[in-house]
Amino acid sequence: MSLTPVPSGVCSKKSKGRASVERCGDIYIFPFLPLCYKNRHFLFLAGALWFSEKKDRFSEKYDNSGPVSAVGMHRRARAGRRRKHVRPRARPAVRRARLLAALAFLAILIVNLAPFVWGLLTSLKPARELMVYPPKFVGFSPSVEHYATVFAGTFSTATLNSIIYSVASIVVGILCAILAAYALTRYVFKGKKMLFYVILSGIPLSMGSAAMVVANYMLFSILGMNNQWYTLTLIYIAYNIPMSVWIMVGGMQGVSYAIEEAAQIDGASKWYIIFCLVPRICMPTIACAALLIFIGAWNEYTVSSVLVNSQSLYPIQVSIYNYIGYFGREWGPLTAAATIAVIPILIVFTILGRMLISGLTAGAVKE
Repeated sequence: MSLTPVPSGVCSKKSKGRASVERCGDIYIFPFLPLCYKNRHFLFLAGALWFSEKKDRFSEKYDNSGPVSAVGMHRRARAGRRRKHVRPRARPAVRRARLLAALAFLAILIVNLAPFVWGLLTSLKPARELMVYPPKFVGFSPSVEHYATVFAGTFSTATLNSIIYSVASIVVGILCAILAAYALTRYVFKGKKMLFYVILSGIPLSMGSAAMVVANYMLFSILGMNNQWYTLTLIYIAYNIPMSVWIMVGGMQGVSYAIEEAAQIDGASKWYIIFCLVPRICMPTIACAALLIFIGAWNEYTVSSVLVNSQSLYPIQVSIYNYIGYFGREWGPLTAAATIAVIPILIVFTILGRMLISGLTAGAVKE
C-alpha cells in the first residue's frame, strides 16, 4: 500500500460574516454531550463552554466599535462630556444573559459539589453519629476511624492497581492515537475514509462498555487472558482508543504541514516530528484525550468486576463495592473510600482543566 503525504495548505476555511470556521481542527462540544450521561464532570464542562460561547456572541452583537462618521464622533464626544462621571451600563439583554449564566453556573456547581461535601462530612463522623436523624453537618467531633478501617484492608492495593491501570492506559492509548491520527491526517491511501469511519464506530462501545462485557468475557476466556495483571489494561485501552484517535485527528488537522517541512529542512527525522514536534503543538489535544482515558479507566466497574476475580487485581471501584454487603451498607467506610476515589479525579481535572477546554475549542472559531 502506497502512502502519499498530504500537500501543504490542505486546511481550508469557510468564512461567514465576521467569524470563520475552520473545516479542519474542529472539536465541538456536541459530540461530548453523550458523555454527560455517564459523568457529571462533562456536564459541568459543556455548560461552561456553552456559556462562554453565548457571552462572546452577546459581546459581538452589542459591540459599538467600528468606523463612524465625523458627526457621530462629535455626538459621542458631547455625550461623553455630559456623562463624564457616569459609569457606562450594559444593555438589559446583556445583563439578563449574565445573570442567567451566573445562576446556571451556581446551580451546576451546587449539584456537582453537594454529593461530595455530604460524603466527606459523613466519612468524618464517628460511627455512633452516622444514623442520627436529622443528620448533623456541624457540631460533631471529626474522626478518621473510617479511613483507618479502609486502609487496613485491601483498599490501598486496589488504589495502586487503579493508578497503574490508568497510567498504562494513558501512555499506550496516547501513543497509538498519535500514530493513527498522523497516518490519517498526513497520508493519502486507499480505504482511508472507511478506516476512519470504522474507528469512529467504536466510540459508542467505549461509552457502553457493559453491553460488551459478555462478549469480552467469552473472548478472554478462550484466549486464557482472564484474571491476569494485563487484562483490565488491555480492555481500557481498547475502549478508549477510538475516542482518542478522533480527538487527535482533529488536533493534528489544525497543524500546518509547513511546520513539518521546515523541520525536515533543518534535519529533523520523521520519528522526531511524530513523537516530539507534533505532540508539542498538539499538547492541549493530548491533554484532552489523556483526561478522557483517565476518567474512563478510573471509574470503570462493570467489566473489571467480571473479568477479574482476584483481590490482588481489583481496581478501586470494585473495592468500594465490597462495603455494600447482603445485610446492609457500611456507610462510614463506604463514604471514606468514595471520597478517596474522587480526590485523584479532582486533582487531574484541576491540572488539565484549562488545557482541556483549550483543546476542545481549538480551531473552532477564529475572528
